Amino acid sequence: MTEMETAATYAELLESVRRRLRGRVESPAKEAERLIAEAGGPAGHQILVRPAQPVDRDVAALVEAWSQRRAEGVPFAYVVGLCEFYGRRFEVGPEVLIPRMETEVLIEVSLRRCPLGAWLDVGAGSGAVALTLAMEQESPSTLFASDVSAAALRVARRNVARHDLGERVHLIRTDLLSGLTGLPRLTGIVANLPYVSEEEWWRLEEGVRKHEPRSALVPGGGTARDLRRRLINQARAVLVEDGCIALEVGAGQAGEARADLLEARFCDVTIDVDLSGVGRIVSGRWNRR
Repeated sequence: MTEMETAATYAELLESVRRRLRGRVESPAKEAERLIAEAGGPAGHQILVRPAQPVDRDVAALVEAWSQRRAEGVPFAYVVGLCEFYGRRFEVGPEVLIPRMETEVLIEVSLRRCPLGAWLDVGAGSGAVALTLAMEQESPSTLFASDVSAAALRVARRNVARHDLGERVHLIRTDLLSGLTGLPRLTGIVANLPYVSEEEWWRLEEGVRKHEPRSALVPGGGTARDLRRRLINQARAVLVEDGCIALEVGAGQAGEARADLLEARFCDVTIDVDLSGVGRIVSGRWNRR
């Protein structure tokens, strides 16, 4: 019988998890509380107000399994299968990238700049961006979300069901905009494409390199700029006049992304920064004239 299984109260379980995570994560006490709260549901939140309350054995077993995975470096979101993005919770797994806070700026820019109509989220992954856009719009639009990965789209499909948006968000498997048929002309295209270089990849945290999908971070068969230019050129054929494209880019890439949009005859091109002051979102309007 393990140490976790002998924990009779939440206070004892909390101490056991803290010990297991000590030296393995940055904030073992905080993460121990979060793991127990996630595993125990409403009862798990008794950890702070009623620490002497008995722990259900199934909850203790789940916390043991989760804390072991976390101690091995598996990201918290993958351990519990959920992450928070823009104030909502989305299912995630190793098939998809964990949504970052920086990407919340993509939501704000898209809502501000893209006309209502039909929007497409390219490289949708978990679907968090497309679903958030659908839920944040004051007036409903039709949202399409595409990804080249069938595994990622399975996660996105579960998130569509989770948020009851099956009538508004439609999933498509495709590489960028290749082969899209039957869609209306788009008023908005948003994308968080892979933008990490091979050199940058090896400088990422070990937990990211070991557990998050490399294909969602590092472009295959070219550079981030090559991939972005492909999308920009394809976008010109499917956007309505004055339709908007909004792109998340890596640190130091905003200037070249702006140049790429201007070269492709997009106008009103702007750069928005994230909370760290890094140029993160580059957006522009399509003008055929």
